[in-house]
Amino acid sequence: MRLLSLRGIEIVCAGVIAAGMVVTGCTTTVDGLAVHDSDDLAALRAEAEAASALAAQVEAVADTCRRFLNLSRQSIAEFNEFVDAYSSNASDYVTKRDTAVQSLEHAALMVETGLVLDGDRLPTELVGTLTDYVNRARDTATRARTTALTSPPGPMNAAIDRLSSARTAALDACPAG
Repeated sequence: MRLLSLRGIEIVCAGVIAAGMVVTGCTTTVDGLAVHDSDDLAALRAEAEAASALAAQVEAVADTCRRFLNLSRQSIAEFNEFVDAYSSNASDYVTKRDTAVQSLEHAALMVETGLVLDGDRLPTELVGTLTDYVNRARDTATRARTTALTSPPGPMNAAIDRLSSARTAALDACPAG
């Protein structure tokens, strides 16, 4: 016949004591009413609203900068084709010029539309930087439209420099992406 081990008795006793503590703990009540702390509730609401506004701003910045990057990249490529045609007195100069002008104007319009739609969720500095890009893109398009093969390059180059500076500032204002 096997004898009871002391270890088995310890486990049984520990189980009985634990069960008794649970029963005793569950039967204890707390006096008072369950109410919320209005100061804590207001603070939590403010934190939730701030987090929501920040998330909306992050999304708006990402969308706006992505739009700007894609459109400006395309318009710069097409504008460089115009500059090459101008520099080489190419026969398709007018076609390249018109395509570059349309591309710059389209980029300016689309970036500006994004600013109108998302401007209230964007940082003021980014809005200002992208607005400057829009204005410089339109100025450069206007200058290109009136540039003939016989035109001196100085005024066009000055417009290009201003556009390039505005684009660089906008790239710097946008998060890396």
